[in-house]
Amino acid sequence: MFFNVAGLLRSEMGATRGFSISGETLHTLDGSIVDINGPVRLLRTDSTILVSAKLTARADAECSRCTEPAGVELSFGIEEEFRSVNTDLRMRRGTREEQAGEDWFTIASDNLLDLSEPIRQAAISAMPIAPICDAACAGLCPKCSANQNSTSCACAERTTDRRWRSLEALLAHGE
Repeated sequence: MFFNVAGLLRSEMGATRGFSISGETLHTLDGSIVDINGPVRLLRTDSTILVSAKLTARADAECSRCTEPAGVELSFGIEEEFRSVNTDLRMRRGTREEQAGEDWFTIASDNLLDLSEPIRQAAISAMPIAPICDAACAGLCPKCSANQNSTSCACAERTTDRRWRSLEALLAHGE
């Protein structure tokens, strides 16, 4: 997702531009992030462009219970600064020590700001630790590894730890 910010880099400090991302897809080594949507706001600071965005997307994951594909709905925000490699377009030039000591996303020499990497990082951070395909997912049999959503396995009834027996008795009596 590229935005031409040449005009904004030549604008006064405090100038803003608003954009909207709609239905975009981002292919990464971890998989695809699809249907990326949401507003993007660009703000000119003294030496950078501050990008603010509230985005939604979908990503493919593996169900942590049954290992089948699971689509995950994501909602995440981005607040990142981008520094232009064209030093003549910055209002304030920092010292070399200042520039060398900080990590920045950069705006390419053709004045295109690429949001792909910040979106990838934010989407990965928004992924659930243990995604599931469905709230009612039965998972895999712990003995034979059969997917209990699609087949019934022939394994014996699960044995329960003896420490839970008193609680099972309460459940059996409906209390």
